[in-house]
Amino acid sequence: MNSEKRSKWMACSAASRYPFRFSLTLPWECVVCSHASCSLLNELQAFDMRLEESFFSEHPALGEFVHWPIIGNLLPPMAVGEPKRSEMALNLDGWAFDHLPSRIPMLNKRLLSAGNSSVIIYIHCEAGMDRTGEVSGSYYIGYLGWSFQRALYYDQHNVESRNISVESRNAFQWYCLYLQASGLRPTIDCTTGV
Repeated sequence: MNSEKRSKWMACSAASRYPFRFSLTLPWECVVCSHASCSLLNELQAFDMRLEESFFSEHPALGEFVHWPIIGNLLPPMAVGEPKRSEMALNLDGWAFDHLPSRIPMLNKRLLSAGNSSVIIYIHCEAGMDRTGEVSGSYYIGYLGWSFQRALYYDQHNVESRNISVESRNAFQWYCLYLQASGLRPTIDCTTGV
């Protein structure tokens, strides 16, 4: 991805989390793709999701709504010994609910698909921290070349002033291990640095 598209990704990611803090004018030739990761158990989040889905149904020229249920992962990767951990990481899409190994490349493909138009992918959950951080952090390490520690630090210090949930951090770390085991980023350090 060229630096211009990376800059757009970062600007839109930041603006989506704090829309009133940034005065961002979107270009008319942009494609907005809203990726919501709402809790299936929270009735208020379901209501918000239906509102957003309804908006894009009524205004298809403004973009599209995509719902990816994201729940994180209860299994801490470092609680699994080697070589089982690497085997599980390599087969992550086969057992982890969030399907990050197939979904993160879909985000990148979407960013590159609009030709000369700008593409804005608005990734969000209710708080804009845990599930949002899991998905956006996975994109940062998979396509922007960030280290796991840098992306985790960004999620925990620049987005919100609290730690990402354990479940989201676990899923994010499993994705890092997937990148390592699959050879896509064989030298990436997937430890939390803590």
